This record gives sequence, structure tokens and C-alpha cells, in this order.
Amino acid sequence: MAYTKPIIDAHTHVLHSNDGIDYLLKITGGYGYRQANILAAESCREDGYTGGAQNAQALLLKARRPDWWAFGSLNHHDGDLGGQLRMLIDLGFDGLKMIEGKPDTYKRLGSRPINGPEYDAVYAAAESAGFPLLMHVGDPPELWDADNAPEFAREHGWLYTGAGYPAPEELYAQVEDILARFPRLKVILAHFFFLSDNRERADRFLDRHPNALFDLTPGTEMFRNFARDPAAWRDFFLRRQDRLVFGTDNWDVLTEQEQKDKDDINRMLRTFLEEGGPYEIWGWKLHGVGLPEEALDRIYRENFRRVAGEEPRPVNRPLVLDFVRRRLEQAGRFGCTGQEKRDLREIADALEGM
Repeated sequence: MAYTKPIIDAHTHVLHSNDGIDYLLKITGGYGYRQANILAAESCREDGYTGGAQNAQALLLKARRPDWWAFGSLNHHDGDLGGQLRMLIDLGFDGLKMIEGKPDTYKRLGSRPINGPEYDAVYAAAESAGFPLLMHVGDPPELWDADNAPEFAREHGWLYTGAGYPAPEELYAQVEDILARFPRLKVILAHFFFLSDNRERADRFLDRHPNALFDLTPGTEMFRNFARDPAAWRDFFLRRQDRLVFGTDNWDVLTEQEQKDKDDINRMLRTFLEEGGPYEIWGWKLHGVGLPEEALDRIYRENFRRVAGEEPRPVNRPLVLDFVRRRLEQAGRFGCTGQEKRDLREIADALEGM
């Protein structure tokens, strides 16, 4: 790739055991990214994992790598969501990751609107503290269509045709309400807010909400949508270069095929941004926008630092150690699996040894 200046990957995860921390650090450097932001997701569910160790894992990574940012997450086994937000700030997190707007998580949490009263204390505290949110709200529109949903979505349980799932327009309306009531809230909306098929709507949204940004973390459908009118999208990216944030969704993958897919996705994303003209990945005919260096500087680095802090906040190590110990003591209440209990013990031992 042509761009050689530092890049911050603003959207990464550790989804499995503590071994994933080393794996994520390795692949982040391997892709040439200088720094990154790890996003905890304690409401996430993977086979054998409840998410109950995710905040602790992110804090351990941040303690080991003080040049990384970390966004904590809410755990809905504890109903004091506003208190949790204040605790995340005290622990040394740099922001809040919210996956509560992803339709499968939304349903699992009781189909509670993300603009409901139980979240108001979270948004109020974050707005007051200037503490940014990175929100996953919605999903690609084809996942609500049983005839057109891709096979990978069905395999992951991301077909949203049954009862309890929110409609896309419900989710968009909820975000509009949140930002109307908390206008100073700093928000990064993941995956281009799933508006890559509607450039005019994306423009109108950014006009209405000056403190909102989109991250460019794939959904790979984005690049097929962008390729339909590359000249118009290049104009959009130039006009909105101060409202876009680079991210990859890299995580601690478990199989060689997953890693190959990640290699392709990272190449898809950077080729799109850095090179003009057609290119092909997975047999898809795509088209880059070939942005100038000053636009890439903003997207790759400056916009995220403006929102999340020029430098990452230091962790409060004594408070973090106490947090991990208490989570371990209450592992049953938080639904932690045996692996997550082992992870929490390892994290406590590692923090004690620092």
C-alpha cells in the first residue's frame, strides 16, 4: 500500500481466551498498524464465552500496552448502567463500546430500546465527561430478508425475521432520539451506520449531528455499494474526511480460513482508501477512491484521536486489580464460564506481577 505514516485501528476485539491478546497484538503489528483500540463487548456471545471477562482482558492489554486505547462495555447482569459507566471511566478506559443495538443482542437483552430510560444515565454521564461511545446499531438490511440473507448470517443467527427483533427504522429512530436529547455526546457509529447503500441519507445524518462520526469497519457489503458510484463516493469521502474513522474488526480468529478472510478484508479496506481504480477480491469487482494524503491522515489517525484522546488514558492499576478480583468472586452472578474464570485468575496474577 502507498500510505506509510502511522495508522490507528480503532475497532478490534479479543473474543476468546487470554491467548487472544498476544494474537491481536501480533496481527495488528503484522498489518502495519502502529496503535489500536480494543473494544470490550460484555453482552457478546460466542460458543463457550459469555463476555464476562472482556473488560478485564481489555484492561490487561491496555496495562501491557499503554499506547493502546480501550473502550469498555456494560454488563447487563448489573442493572446500574450509569454506575458502570462511571466505573469504566475510573478504571482508565477511553470510551464505551455499545453492541446493544445489534439486533441479536438487542433481542437477547429483552428487546429494550437503546433510547430507553435505563440508558439515560449512561448517555448523560458520557456526555458530561466527554467520554466517547462507539455504537453498533443495526446490521446490513439484507439480514431482515429471508430470501436474500447470506449464508454466513444464517450460520451466526443473524437472520432477523422472527419476533423480538427491531426493524432497521426503529433503530435509526432510537439513535436520532438519543442524539437529540444528548447533543454533545461524542459518538462513532460502527460499520458506516449501515448506510453505504444510501449516500444522501448518510450526508443528511452527518449534517444533523456534528458530534457523530462513522467508522469504516467492514461489513464487506460496504465496498460493493461504494463501487456502484465511485466518483460520487470519492466526493463524499473528501467532503466528510473529518467524520470518518478507520477500523478493521480484527480479532483473535480461531481458524486458518478466518485469518485468510481477515487478510483479504484488510487489503480490501486499504486498497479502497489508498488506490483509485478497479480492483478485485473474492471475485467482487470493486473500485477504490484513492484519497489524498491529508484525507488519509484524518481517517487513519487524527479523527479518532480527536474523539478518543490524543493519547490513551492510563489504567488505574490498583482499581483494575480490585475490579478483576471482584468479578472473579461474583463469576456465578455474571454467568462466567469455566474458561472465563481461568482467564480472570490469569489476569489478576498478571496485574499483580506488573
